[in-house]
Amino acid sequence: MSKASSYRTSAKIRSVLEVTVNALAFSIFIFIALICIYGIFDMQQVETSSVLDSDLKSLTPDKTDDSMLSIEELQKINPDIQGWLTIDGTNIDFPVVHTTNNSKYLSRNYKNEYSVTGAAFMDYQNTPFTDDYSVIYGHRATRKVMFSEITSYKEQEYFDAHRTGTLYTPDEVYDLKAIGFAIINATSWHYYDINRIKNGRNNDIISYIKTDGHIVATDDYKTDKLLLLSTCDKDSKHYRNILLLSMTVRGSTDN
Repeated sequence: MSKASSYRTSAKIRSVLEVTVNALAFSIFIFIALICIYGIFDMQQVETSSVLDSDLKSLTPDKTDDSMLSIEELQKINPDIQGWLTIDGTNIDFPVVHTTNNSKYLSRNYKNEYSVTGAAFMDYQNTPFTDDYSVIYGHRATRKVMFSEITSYKEQEYFDAHRTGTLYTPDEVYDLKAIGFAIINATSWHYYDINRIKNGRNNDIISYIKTDGHIVATDDYKTDKLLLLSTCDKDSKHYRNILLLSMTVRGSTDN
């Protein structure tokens, strides 16, 4: 093979290699761009799916008086809606649903539509707002939606500034007050085996939170009902962040 022929062959090889490398680089660029676009779309979906529609906002309980929740109107949107939860000073201000299992509303919102943020739902073992101990679950989503702000209760300053809230039910309005915050193992039966510990064991549950709690109030609680809010821990899927609150019928003299 002549030098000229060898040079032309080498030039062709270099040209093919350059085209291949450029095509590969362009493919990687497109792949990364698609990932970024999907990430932006996913964040928008999270935000959109967690925003309450105007039809529900019009039914938001009036925080300035003791008016009862219009459960009939809310159940026209979704018959599984059983109440409304508000924690003062946070974005926790939305309806609570209840059904026969704990999986349906992991990926469905208050309208029973697909949603990556799910809904706030009461444990299936509870009879809504009649048991003396109830558990409500919610995702730890981004951008302060759903139950993401519960994780902030691990700081004493935040806990002290956000202790109060309201639970509106068809029959009563309950004033809420935080008793304690803890990070616990997801298998901790003494919080989640509700059929075993509801109705008659509130003192035990308060003892558990005093033992397990990272932040615990010093109040001497005398309450007929307790409410536990539970969400995933940001660092481990094997742990849960929980906030225990007292439930006092508005207008009563209990703490």
